[in-house]
Amino acid sequence: MLVDGVFAISMTLLVLDVRVPEDVPDTAAAFDEALGPLLGRLGVFIAAFVITSRFWLVSHRQMAALRAVDYGVAQRTILFLAGITSLPVATGVLFRFGDVPAAITFAALVLAVTGALSARLWWYLSSPRRPLTDIDDDTRRETMIRSILVVAVYLLAVPGAYLVPPNAVPLVPLVWLVLAAVDPLAHRLHLLLRRRRRTVPADERG
Repeated sequence: MLVDGVFAISMTLLVLDVRVPEDVPDTAAAFDEALGPLLGRLGVFIAAFVITSRFWLVSHRQMAALRAVDYGVAQRTILFLAGITSLPVATGVLFRFGDVPAAITFAALVLAVTGALSARLWWYLSSPRRPLTDIDDDTRRETMIRSILVVAVYLLAVPGAYLVPPNAVPLVPLVWLVLAAVDPLAHRLHLLLRRRRRTVPADERG
């Protein structure tokens, strides 16, 4: 399947920059000196691998819900996969320029755009106007709220990269750990909005 193949290649490419540079001498002292940067690269790789895995899980759930595929689904899937193939590029930028605010901004925008493309695909395929899935309205809305929150979390790194002290810039991507709280937060927001819709008279909903 094309989707799984693209994810497999992208996730493999993530690890290519996690290595000791060739110009480091084969000595214990040189290894000790290179260990810090190597662990930093390993941390970036792990974060990128987890984020890409999350995108794959979301895509897998979307594809599993499909009963049929039309041109709109195919088109939106290809655009989403274009975002996935760009993730190793964003990771490579963080590997080399992780202490530069512009580099973190670039990576955050790549992640946010990829998340938005995933949300666009979901909103299309889950539409009740199309006989593509059997998704109920509650699930459709809650998943969309979750997708919007994910995009917002990625974008948090943009102002953060410019607001923190220069020596703290490499730590800014840690804000993406907030993704762990997105699912329960999306569920709470969905319940809140659903209660609000039910209390608003029908003639005021437009």
